[in-house]
Amino acid sequence: MKDHERKFLEDTLAHHSASIANELREGFGTEEIIEDKNTLTDNGGMWVRGYLTGWLTLIRGCSTGNPNISPDDIAEIGTLVDEHGGRIAGEVYS
Repeated sequence: MKDHERKFLEDTLAHHSASIANELREGFGTEEIIEDKNTLTDNGGMWVRGYLTGWLTLIRGCSTGNPNISPDDIAEIGTLVDEHGGRIAGEVYS
């Protein structure tokens, strides 16, 4: 993943966690997506990974013409979700 792509995804998590939490709430019951006020369940975390993967595919496709992502990209997205998942869980909980 390129630096600008990672920065975009980090900014998305940092500044749009409330919006992401709202989308999660619309599709799932609270108990399905958060373990407690600081932790996403596996289902919640996987949904956020899919959400970010979609954004990465979109920005990469628009900037390079090739939307493909690698296993390393998926791993890096997982790391981002692990780092920022508590913020999203907190928004769902509130």
